[in-house]
Amino acid sequence: MTQFWKYHGIGNDFVVFDGTKGEHEFTPEQIAFMCDRNFGIGSDGVIYVNPGQDGSDVTMRIFNTDGTEPEMCGNGIRCVAKFAYDMGIVKKTEFSIHTGRGNLLAQCTLGPDGKVSSVKIDMGAPILEPALVPVSGDGDRFIDRPVTVAGIPLRINAVSMGNPHCVVFDDLTKEQIDMLGPVLEADRGLFPRKANVEFAKVKDRKIDIRVFERGVGWTLACGT
Repeated sequence: MTQFWKYHGIGNDFVVFDGTKGEHEFTPEQIAFMCDRNFGIGSDGVIYVNPGQDGSDVTMRIFNTDGTEPEMCGNGIRCVAKFAYDMGIVKKTEFSIHTGRGNLLAQCTLGPDGKVSSVKIDMGAPILEPALVPVSGDGDRFIDRPVTVAGIPLRINAVSMGNPHCVVFDDLTKEQIDMLGPVLEADRGLFPRKANVEFAKVKDRKIDIRVFERGVGWTLACGT
């Protein structure tokens, strides 16, 4: 019998396996089945917490609901940090986690029970160069660029935190957002490796977002 845990970061939830005690290798079909909310366990992805590499304390491997492996996940890595400390895999509250973007520093705050209550991740500076996001466009940044998608004029922003993101600040209806999320995510003419899509609205010094994750679909949150 294989043991697993369920973790979430602000509603972005994952099935977690402890890979420090042995390899876990599931097929994309098995991962998709596990993530299915009707017939499987139900989650936004699957995480392996593996032994560290390249000088890190632990390694995160993460898989989307369609079985693909993204480079990075902000909420996922916070779950890895809590899991690694609470399960005794690491003994210190500040440690490094190896990801597809390299080694990232996790800083854990403990609650009265001695378990991790919050996690801060140093994800480094955002990557804005179009070729590195990647996004199809010239110049040194792809910011506030006018494009027309499905007949709707937009101004989009492309950024990477190790994985590609398309951020839209346009004032759109719910119906337009529902339609544009999967269209933008899968537009390989614009984003060769597809993209996580965020529809953002600044309101009273807060940002409301809706997230359509690459390889997952609509999720409650995105940490990157």
